[in-house]
Amino acid sequence: MPRDRNGEFKTVLFEPHQRCDNWLEEMIINMYAKGLSARDIAETIEKMYDTKYSASSVSNLTDVALEELNK
Repeated sequence: MPRDRNGEFKTVLFEPHQRCDNWLEEMIINMYAKGLSARDIAETIEKMYDTKYSASSVSNLTDVALEELNK
């Protein structure tokens, strides 16, 4: 997230303190549900969006999603 000297920067793309778009999270969960590994998902995101997304981040996200489903 960009910062400015006075701390007044506001973006319309993300909610405050949001680290990832919801659509990206949903896409990750869908790929995981179809059997892709966390590493495969991270590599796919990197190829599609030219941005690094670690396998551990993917794994953490899917773990949280599974916890929510099991409640």
